Amino acid sequence: MKRFGRTITLTAVLAVILALPAAAQPAAGGGFGGHHGGPRAFLRCLQDLNLTDSQKADIKTIVQDSHSTLKAAHDTMKADHDKLIADANAGADKATIGQDFLTVRADRQKIQAAISAIQAQVASKLTDDQRTKFQACSDAKKSAAMGRRGDSF
Repeated sequence: MKRFGRTITLTAVLAVILALPAAAQPAAGGGFGGHHGGPRAFLRCLQDLNLTDSQKADIKTIVQDSHSTLKAAHDTMKADHDKLIADANAGADKATIGQDFLTVRADRQKIQAAISAIQAQVASKLTDDQRTKFQACSDAKKSAAMGRRGDSF
């Protein structure tokens, strides 16, 4: 009976590990940089706002300045995810695998926080009307992506 309990626990841990790559991937839809659709959806929402040349330049600067930060965070998350998979494949103990999982989750939360900060910077460059339209577009794309993914992150 004790062995059966270990088998069930190991199966549950492996199921979580196998689900991580799917959770780490950006969903199709709205948002920015791994946040429900990546930069294309983010830019699509901005295209419909009739931005002035000044706003376009300011937003381009914000996005370019954030690229290195997001790339570094993504590279860190990928390395930590690879370590998680390697530890799981090597038969590491549950505590090690659990800590690896928590590290990947923390990496993902850092990326999401960075993306939210970028979105706030961009929103600060918009007029009230543009901000309302941008938020509606982002929310619509996020809702559509949630429906396709079937989760509520």
